[in-house]
Formats: sequence, structure tokens, C-alpha cells
Amino acid sequence: MNKKRFLLILPLLLLVSCADTDELYDGDAYATQNLLQNRYSRWDDGLVEPEESRVLPHAPNGFFYGSGDSSSPSRCYGLAEGKAWHPDFFRENGKELFWTEQGDTAYGNDIVGGNVGQWVDNSSLVGTVYGQTKKMSRYSKAFSSGYLSKLYNGQVKCDGWSSYSMVLLDKEGYGTIFSSEMQGGSYFAFSARGASDTPDSGKGRVLSMDITVTFYKYAADGRTLNGTAFLLPDVHLQANFSSDYTSLVGFSFQDANYDPAGTVGMSMTYALKDDPLGASDDFSDGASYHVGLSLLEVFFPDSTWN
Repeated sequence: MNKKRFLLILPLLLLVSCADTDELYDGDAYATQNLLQNRYSRWDDGLVEPEESRVLPHAPNGFFYGSGDSSSPSRCYGLAEGKAWHPDFFRENGKELFWTEQGDTAYGNDIVGGNVGQWVDNSSLVGTVYGQTKKMSRYSKAFSSGYLSKLYNGQVKCDGWSSYSMVLLDKEGYGTIFSSEMQGGSYFAFSARGASDTPDSGKGRVLSMDITVTFYKYAADGRTLNGTAFLLPDVHLQANFSSDYTSLVGFSFQDANYDPAGTVGMSMTYALKDDPLGASDDFSDGASYHVGLSLLEVFFPDSTWN
């Protein structure tokens, strides 16, 4: 696997990755105005090519994404399709959860307001807002530390936080080993949108991406990692319309025929299938314009960890 594995040697600054973490980390990394310089492409040691690969259909027994309506960029957001197909995933103690405090709308509040880099208590949104209720930092404190903690704090859209709210991927993706081991869970999901340096900001377009998510477990020797990959073909996401128009993409472990117990890591890569403007998903090819995957949040809802 020709992946980039490197250590970042940068000054450590006291910053908040987003609204529910307060850790020392290289927070100014990947926070420039240059799309190509913002990509995160770290792969932790030991992550290898998956032993098994499966393709999931876009269907009630496969994967879901966004509203289910990708006819225009303004319709590509939220969790409506997942909620229609798996309503039990979007409840807490019998109560329905919403994309924002104002309902299943793009321009509501998914976090308590505050300045970028300012600690804010989001507990008032737990039980109402999906992201704050199902975020990983509620299930294990291990997810509240480090650069990737911004993916585990429940912030599903930009909210003006720009690079401090998301991890930008090129097609090489990223791979991480968790600080905890999963004991059980019902499904996997992530919040994402397209990102591009094409000059169409505010107009936007709908992209199609083949996204691959791989989960890793230790083999019987307790040292070697084995991976199981899941391809989600033709995922539609908006790009350059609005940074707050993100979509929840996910699938149940039962539908994927995967037992999550023992999962200790994950990776995500993608291939651009279609872009109306023809931008490139290879950040090193010298093309005039590029497309990345803006990853806002990663969820293993209702999971347990040791």
C-alpha cells in the first residue's frame, strides 16, 4: 500500500479543535487558505491492505446519504434518507433527534454558539441534536484528545469554523488506530461534503464519489492488523455551494454483515467518479483545480469501548 506515513513536527498550540475538546495538538496544521496544503493524509503504522472487500448498495439494506435528493447542491444535506430508512438510529430514549436545533435543516445550530477556538459546553443539545447526542467523545474520553478529536465532538457542519471543524482528504485518504477497542455498536456514519478550489463558490455543484471505509481488528497474534473494506459507490455530495451543507453517510453493521466487536481502527479513501467541472482528486498532479472530501464528523453511534 503506497500510503503517506509521516510525523508532523510543528509547534504545539493550545487550541480547541472544535466545540467540545480542549487539548494540546498541532491545531494550526492544515488551516491555510490553500486547499492543497490543507489535506490530512496520515496513515498510522500497521494499517495494511484489507483482507476482505465488500460493496454496499445505495438501498435501505445498504448505505444511505444525505437527504436522498441530489438533484441540486441546495438539496444535498442532512440525514433525512437515513432517518427514513432506519428511524431507530435517530432516536435517544424514545425521542427523535434532529440535524440541528431548528430541525432537519441546513442552517440551524448543531453546536452552541461561540468563537472559533473557544471552549463551549454543548450538553444542552444532547437529546435534541443528532451530532451532540451521538458523538464519540460521549462514549469514550479517548476520543477527546489529539488532532482527530475534531471528528468526534459532534460538529456536523462548518459553522464558520473553516479548517478547525473538518479534516480535508485527497484520494489517498487517511488511516488511524483508535486509543480504545470497540466492544459493540449498531452502525457507522460520517458527515461530509465536497471541497474544491474551482471558481464556482456560491453556485456549487453535485459530485459523485466512490468512498471506501475500512475497519481494522487485531489478528490472533495480537499484533497484526486485518482490515475489512466497504465500498460505498456513487455517493452524491455538494461542493462549493455552502460549507454548512453537509450530508450524513452511513450503514448498519448488520446490513454490512460485519461484527464491530474488536475494531481498533479505520481508514477512509475515495475516488472521484464524476465532477461537472472536471477537477482532479489527485492533489499532486499539477492540475489547475482539485476536489477533496471534507470530513466533518465520524460516528459509531450507541457503541461501547474498553
